[in-house]
Amino acid sequence: MAHTTRIRSAALGLVTVLMAALPSVTSIPATSAAETDALNIGFNGSLVGTTAYTTAGSEIMRGMAHRADGAEAQDPTVGVRLGGGRQGIIFDASTLNLGDGSTATTGFIAEVKFTPAATQGSLATLFAAGGGLQVRYQDGLLRYGYDSFTDGSWVSNTQTVRVPAAGTEHAFSLQYLPGTTGTRLVAYLDGVAQPEVTSPDPASLNPDLRSRFGFGNDVHPQALTRGFTGSLRQVRVAPGTATFETSNFELQPSGPTTPPEQPCEPKTYEPANTIPVTATDCAANLVKAASALRPTEQQWAWQEHNLSAFIHFGINTFYNQEWGHGTEDPAKFNPTGPVDTDAW
Repeated sequence: MAHTTRIRSAALGLVTVLMAALPSVTSIPATSAAETDALNIGFNGSLVGTTAYTTAGSEIMRGMAHRADGAEAQDPTVGVRLGGGRQGIIFDASTLNLGDGSTATTGFIAEVKFTPAATQGSLATLFAAGGGLQVRYQDGLLRYGYDSFTDGSWVSNTQTVRVPAAGTEHAFSLQYLPGTTGTRLVAYLDGVAQPEVTSPDPASLNPDLRSRFGFGNDVHPQALTRGFTGSLRQVRVAPGTATFETSNFELQPSGPTTPPEQPCEPKTYEPANTIPVTATDCAANLVKAASALRPTEQQWAWQEHNLSAFIHFGINTFYNQEWGHGTEDPAKFNPTGPVDTDAW
């Protein structure tokens, strides 16, 4: 009996040492809003097939989280690895309903800690809710917002930021605030407030998806191949509050945060009267581009007259745009009726 006891003690000691040697994924703090959170998991538990997740420790799950595809790989060093395509983590909430009709009239908070890969698929989705709200990679930027049905037409209400650096862990948080006078979407990335999305109408909602949230993929039936490539360390969903407070976001770094410097590959610009730039150009290159701008002979002659004018009715009217780009064709200026300038 003593011999058996010594073997069991040695085995237990070995297990303890091995568990201590494993890197920790994410410990959910005891101060987490356990009374209200619908989901707050750091993947310390176990993903079971494509149907379930079993929580561990202080993790919170009111509803069911599960794999979307089955190939999502749990990794104690990073959380869950996702390879794009149909992969992702789906959460069906049991205590949070975004609305009973075709619009999302209930506010909510969603947060994710993630590490992106350098290459993302077309419209790779980091987060989605209800079929009408997404955070995704698009046109070389990270785009977030929602679709709404306004005055009989579909409207895409979005903002964009530079894509977060690959291979580095980031935190993205959003709060959706529908109201009687309009709808707001507040977003933070790595402790920094991002441009708000606002619209007069709430986000569209697929009634079959009113309690469904997606991390690393979309939830809309026609968009289930827009998987994110990288890893998810922690995800959170909670009911919204009437107003936004920074304390509503638990996964954002605390204290003032300076946006990380983006890598900048120097570019050379030839002098010209128009120089194309993109939203991903770094500040140093934008300064170079601005410094290389030169007026045409006609533009220079106009400037020599020291004249200025602000014309509401001009070439932009015929392009149906507010601001021109300097490349419009003057021949397109073609009023079809009498113009009464005195009435202006």
